[in-house]
Amino acid sequence: HWGSLVFDLYPDSPAALPTLALMSRNHDMETNRFNFHGLNRYAERAFPWANNWVARCLGRMANPHAHHYWLNNTDSINSFGGVPERVFYNGENYIDWCMTGHASQLWAMNAMLADHRGGVLTLLGGIDLELWPSLAFEGIHAGGGVAVSLKLQTGTLEMLEIQNLGTGDLDWMLRVPQLGLEYPVHLAPGFNRIVGSGVSEQVCSESTSG
Repeated sequence: HWGSLVFDLYPDSPAALPTLALMSRNHDMETNRFNFHGLNRYAERAFPWANNWVARCLGRMANPHAHHYWLNNTDSINSFGGVPERVFYNGENYIDWCMTGHASQLWAMNAMLADHRGGVLTLLGGIDLELWPSLAFEGIHAGGGVAVSLKLQTGTLEMLEIQNLGTGDLDWMLRVPQLGLEYPVHLAPGFNRIVGSGVSEQVCSESTSG
């Protein structure tokens, strides 16, 4: 299972989606739990780290099924931050379980909201807009040296601002696949507000952004 999760690094591989689809067959019908760890022997029939990793992989593929797996997995995460069979049943009171369980949850959502790869910035790729037609986030690091702020209201993109954290200009392709948007953007150092068909307006330069 861990080898399959390398698709976080290679989401464009032709083997990625078929492999994750095979892994998803390890499903406990009674509790509606997917166990991408590969072993249905845990108390809640789930393994949050592997499940969140799969959601991240799907998010990087711009596949909105990521959203459904993420929510399904979130439903199984409890106050320990994960499946606590070692804590509850074996008395192994490791704080790591709390920290890493919640960290993987945020790590997965990060890729679902904003993800950069090879000069392409994909936003909301792993989000099913029928579930979340309205959302907002601020300053999410997408990779490639940018941070993104966005507001979506009932399926309409109301605000998009991209901060170029570097010192040189960036010419990227911007994709919001769930809204059918794809166009090139020029990002100067500092804050850039995206308006219209990918036209960027500099809000403030790198020298004044602090």
